[in-house]
Amino acid sequence: MKKTSIVNHSVKLIVLLVVATLLFSSCTKRIQAIGPAETYQKVIPPKTLSTVSVPINIPIPALQRSINEQTKGTLYRINDLSYAKVDRLSMKVWKEAPILIRGYQKDQFEITVPLKTWLKGGVETELLGVEIKRSISTNLGMRIKFLTKIDLDKNWKVNTHTRILNYKWTKAPAIKLGPIRIPLKFLANKLIDTQLDYISKTIDTEIKKQVNLRQMLGGVWNQVQAPFLVSEEYKTWVRIEPTDLLMTPISTRKQTLSTTVGMRGYAAAFVGNKPAPGRRKLPNLTIKPSLNNRFKVYLQSKISKSYALQVAKQNFLNKTYSSGKRKVKIVGMNLYGSGEKIVVQAQLEGSLTGTIFLSGTPAYDPKQQTIVINDLNFNLDTRNKLIKVANWLFHKKFIRKIKEAIQLPMKSTLEDTKKEAQKMLKNYKVTDGITLKGTLDDLHIDKIVMTPESIITWILASGKMKVDVKKF
Repeated sequence: MKKTSIVNHSVKLIVLLVVATLLFSSCTKRIQAIGPAETYQKVIPPKTLSTVSVPINIPIPALQRSINEQTKGTLYRINDLSYAKVDRLSMKVWKEAPILIRGYQKDQFEITVPLKTWLKGGVETELLGVEIKRSISTNLGMRIKFLTKIDLDKNWKVNTHTRILNYKWTKAPAIKLGPIRIPLKFLANKLIDTQLDYISKTIDTEIKKQVNLRQMLGGVWNQVQAPFLVSEEYKTWVRIEPTDLLMTPISTRKQTLSTTVGMRGYAAAFVGNKPAPGRRKLPNLTIKPSLNNRFKVYLQSKISKSYALQVAKQNFLNKTYSSGKRKVKIVGMNLYGSGEKIVVQAQLEGSLTGTIFLSGTPAYDPKQQTIVINDLNFNLDTRNKLIKVANWLFHKKFIRKIKEAIQLPMKSTLEDTKKEAQKMLKNYKVTDGITLKGTLDDLHIDKIVMTPESIITWILASGKMKVDVKKF
């Protein structure tokens, strides 16, 4: 009797479970959507137009020292020179003291040349209508001030234009007739003309030697095209590919001959092994009143797919979404790429059970400093199947919750990227005597792409870059 009672109870329990299962099944819809194809794009960031400045400063005292070294001893001599009022004149000229050079204004030098001249020969002059002839042997002294303007043309040719500013005799040529001293103005003028021509040529020659910018910049131009590392973590290299050489007008202020050369071209970013250096030839020169020395370069950072999933799951996994009496819970989630889009694969349980897919374009929200997925929506197959079994899930609130769940903070990533790049660019030694010095003042995420293992962000960094050359 007891045995029959137990059997009847078991049968009732089984029937109850079957009925409950049937009732539950009648309330639960199933979906098994097909997701977009998993494909990935290899994104190479565009080259950015940049200018790398090369300050050039040549101390005027160095130029002065060079000119003085080249003008030692006798500067020039003349023997047996004869012309009107002068017979068989011999002359020897040398420096009485070192030549002095100082910046005058803008692109001009003031050059003071103290000269000592020995004269010997016959001269004639006139006093009160009386013709006087004399043989002289005398030492003269003169300080001549020249003004020299310097510029360059597009073919790198240094042009100098020297003219006399003023002069002062410390001992002028004259004939002594008893107590009377008769100035020889014609001879003084001839001496000035002769000395101006010689000294101008000497000054021009030495300045051209010292200001050989083509030779100075040739080595720098080649060295700057060598790739430099901006991120050890992501193995990001930058190679400058210069196309133009710009230069500001030469200035002679503060006892320095100075100008700034701008190497304008493109900064190309590479990831992985160190790329080969560039091989562009030195172009012609373009003179500009000022330079825009902005430098732009792409930097790379990565967010692992596992971290992105961890953030999304913490925000949304096992959370329930309800619409009226219907409820669903996301119990599984995955991310992958499909072209330019990120695909969200979600496993649901509840009033709708199965797999759905949403996709959208990754973008950067500068206000929140986060990566978000814009235009997130159900893919076509998911949408078509939801219409049949659960059109209530089309509510924007559900999509918004998933979008909010996949927000990846980027503030610390940007700060770390900037910090590492700043460290690398602060004093990047290209070779002995040539150092890159850069500062970054702005970073923003320009492009975001998905790879099988990570989300890659290309960060456009801008600032200033110069080449510090210790010795040309």
